[in-house]
Amino acid sequence: MPILMPLDEQDPLRAPRLQRLFLADCQALLLRLRESVAQVDHAESARIAHSLKGSAGQFGEAALEASAALMERAAVDSDVTTMVAALLQLEMHGSILAARQPGPSGQSGKPDDA
Repeated sequence: MPILMPLDEQDPLRAPRLQRLFLADCQALLLRLRESVAQVDHAESARIAHSLKGSAGQFGEAALEASAALMERAAVDSDVTTMVAALLQLEMHGSILAARQPGPSGQSGKPDDA
């Protein structure tokens, strides 16, 4: 009789290697997004935010997905104030995501409690 694993362990997207790839992709998208916002390229900002939103949704990162959706809408509407606020939110989510990613040994990025 097979042993049932918790749902999180059955989800292939929770594999440490895929999580690291997701993090790297998010960081690259955030860098490109920062640049497009600085260059006042609203169309590019909307495209990048859309990609980030899709990746976040696939990996179950609801807060990141919501902030990316906010950025996408703001970029489409050329709402610079909201774009700047959304960018700050996205960078915060990116930092939080990076801090909890497993390292090469499978350990999380959190400091030891010892």
